[in-house]
Amino acid sequence: MKIQIITPEKELYQGDILSVKLPGTDGEFEILNNHAAIISTLTKGEIKVKIDNENN
Repeated sequence: MKIQIITPEKELYQGDILSVKLPGTDGEFEILNNHAAIISTLTKGEIKVKIDNENN
């Protein structure tokens, strides 16, 4: 799956990944390839990206 992580100042990462863990307001959650559609609110915290080294 592809991801683009941007801030108001610059792009931090763009590429193929295996999964991403995000800090949600109800706790951390992970999104995998072909995950069902989701709408969630985020909070401050770490974004953990597992990079797909075969496609990057």
